[in-house]
Formats: sequence, C-alpha cells, structure tokens
Amino acid sequence: FMKCEREFDCCPCKSITCGTLLGTGCNTISFGTSGAFGVKDIKVIGKPAPIGANIEVLGLEGAMNAVMTGNNVIKVASSGEMGLRNALVKVDIINGFKMQCDA
Repeated sequence: FMKCEREFDCCPCKSITCGTLLGTGCNTISFGTSGAFGVKDIKVIGKPAPIGANIEVLGLEGAMNAVMTGNNVIKVASSGEMGLRNALVKVDIINGFKMQCDA
C-alpha cells in the first residue's frame, strides 16, 4: 500500500514504485490533491490475479500530467477533479478490471 494523499506529497519525486516483480505486489496506490502531479515515472506492480492492484486518484489534480504504467491492475478510479488530466496511463489488466471516473 502506498499513499501520496497530502498536497504535493510525492510530486517532487523523480519516480514512484508500488510493488515488485520478485517480492510483494502492490495492493493499492492512492493520490490526493496534487499528490503525484507531473511525476513522469510511476510504476504499479500488482499482486497476481485475482487480487491485482488498485490505483485510486482521490484529489484535485492528483496525478495530472503524470506517466503511469502497471501490471496486474484490477481497478483504476479517479474521483478527484482533473485527477488524470493529460496523464498517460498504460496498464495490463486482469479479469474483473474496473475503470471508474467520477469527476
């Protein structure tokens, strides 16, 4: 589990990684208001099927202008206004995948 939920929490980061191929997979990564704004290297490596990883963009501009890749992703949810605006998100999904955009 990785949280970037406070304002600008992880945006100074050059890269963000949740999970590893050889170790524990990521269960959930979440971004609050501008939490990962503009981060150009976000990697999400989910737990093997059927669990997978959840990507949650909760706040205003949470992952705006970010570049995100993922493996074993079960859900991408954005409830923050402009949460994924101009973001590039490329994920390999598993059965039961859900995409949810509320804002």
